[in-house]
Amino acid sequence: ANIAAEAVGALGPRLRARRAITSGYLVSDEPVLQGYRAERRVEVDGWAADLHVRL
Repeated sequence: ANIAAEAVGALGPRLRARRAITSGYLVSDEPVLQGYRAERRVEVDGWAADLHVRL
């Protein structure tokens, strides 16, 4: 399923995981998860997936 970057960003405060993988949004979107930093991004055919690591 595709998801808006804003919806991904809203998950940050609810997560307790040390790492989180998010995907299903456009390459031009850069979701920010509160309490996490972006570690790595993979882009394929205009879609993106990110690995976030807890601060």
